[in-house]
Amino acid sequence: LTQHVAAILLREKMGFDVTLSESSLANMFAAMAHNLTDAKNSDLDTEVWLSGWDQEYNEYVRERKSITDLGPNGFIGREGLYIPRYFSGDYSHLSPDFWRAYQNQDVIDLLPAAGSLS
Repeated sequence: LTQHVAAILLREKMGFDVTLSESSLANMFAAMAHNLTDAKNSDLDTEVWLSGWDQEYNEYVRERKSITDLGPNGFIGREGLYIPRYFSGDYSHLSPDFWRAYQNQDVIDLLPAAGSLS
């Protein structure tokens, strides 16, 4: 989401030509470092999740200094398990214990059908 917001701001408010592309973390650092030779283009990744990528980060940011870490973008991620409100009310006795709860037919019957938005 933050990449799309940044693209809109860069394109509509700052006049830059913006192209969004998909990349895996496995090649993101190398791809960004490779584009350093092209002075007309820059790469920006607003959503880097570094868990497990310390080696690549150290190589490209700290050792080679071919990528600059501009620091946090102001968004704080939250990680956890989220459940519908009704699970914590009348059905709290069913205790949604992560994956175990979804093996309980009483819990499965409370959930919307696959593909449903209601």
